[in-house]
Amino acid sequence: MQKKYLTKEQALQKLKHYCGYQERSHSEVLQKLWELGVKKTEHDEIISSLIEEDYLNEERFAKQFVGGKFTKRFMN
Repeated sequence: MQKKYLTKEQALQKLKHYCGYQERSHSEVLQKLWELGVKKTEHDEIISSLIEEDYLNEERFAKQFVGGKFTKRFMN
């Protein structure tokens, strides 16, 4: 069975939704690109677009991640 590939535009729309409801790290987005069957040659362009449009932000992700760990640890 042949794997179906998404166009760059289709992948970008799916990833905007993926990043829109929860902060994501670059590695999570990269993993999602592989799962969606996006060609490797388009990965960098898509990630760059997500960064430029502020869907993907490592600093914001890190703050949210640490804040969640801090709250979880001291709320138990």
